[in-house]
Amino acid sequence: MGDRFVPVGYTPLNFIVGDGNVHSTIRDLAKWEKFLHSLDYNQPARELLWSPVLIKNRKQVKYGAGWRLLRDKYEDQVKVRGKLVTRKHEYRAEYHRGEWLGWRSFIGRASKWIVPEGGKSIDAKRGESLGIIVLSNADFGDKQFTTCRIAQEISKEYLGKWKKDNIMSKFNCD
Repeated sequence: MGDRFVPVGYTPLNFIVGDGNVHSTIRDLAKWEKFLHSLDYNQPARELLWSPVLIKNRKQVKYGAGWRLLRDKYEDQVKVRGKLVTRKHEYRAEYHRGEWLGWRSFIGRASKWIVPEGGKSIDAKRGESLGIIVLSNADFGDKQFTTCRIAQEISKEYLGKWKKDNIMSKFNCD
């Protein structure tokens, strides 16, 4: 086969429900991604959507609602009105990848915000977020060049001031 295009045609695997079979365009996925980033940080639905689940023996797994989940926290110091203040930040990232009969896809999302002081809500205007979608019909043949790794490289360009702590670099691309 080599480098030639080979049509797949019919396969009994086409009718597996719940696995693969999400047919979309990059534009529709971009609309969906924009909607996901618009969800209010303080709504319980957002928390439920991206919360780890408990499995047998109450073991928690970093997976929820179809997404692999990453969480991280850090502190930094900034000047506010001439005084040095310590701010706490939280990162969240979700990602999902797929492969189906020659097609490969990856969607990765990351959000960062300042942790509010006791009892206050997250200020969404001060949060930062990035969503990356990579669709391909290429078999790269090299583990170093996959849709996930492409997304990681793109994230390095766009995460700007939080590049050194880029949570997307922690995605499991293997």
